[in-house]
Amino acid sequence: MQNAAEIIDSQNKIASEGTRLAVLKFSSSSLTRFEFGFDKYKSFEEVKEGLRKMLYQGGGTRIDRGLALARQHFILKGRSGADKVIIVMTDGKSKPYTASRQARLLRNMGVEIFAVAIGVDIALDKINAMVSKPEDIHIIKSLNYCSFNSELIN
Repeated sequence: MQNAAEIIDSQNKIASEGTRLAVLKFSSSSLTRFEFGFDKYKSFEEVKEGLRKMLYQGGGTRIDRGLALARQHFILKGRSGADKVIIVMTDGKSKPYTASRQARLLRNMGVEIFAVAIGVDIALDKINAMVSKPEDIHIIKSLNYCSFNSELIN
């Protein structure tokens, strides 16, 4: 798989006045937080370094809280007229499953949602309900987080 950060950078240069990236992690409610916000990194190399530092976060899965935090971030820090994209890395098994509601709110704001479906036992129906349409171009499948992350940043 091609390096996702490189693809983003090649389409629109990552810069303070160009494309900006934010990464948030979600698991249980107490572990839903931003790894880095839109304003932290100003270049592709800085983003790659930030991705290299990310560690897998175990715990329960609360996709709904992650999407709600992303929605709040877009409202408070998003730029008017800028494309808004979310890439969710998940097996789709959120407890409780209310991610489709939060995803719908984001899509209604004009946010395009992609998913990296991770694992062998994924809840594809839940992921399909979350991503933008058509689903076949908005879902990437990977066997595990470590292999995907390795491909992403190398």
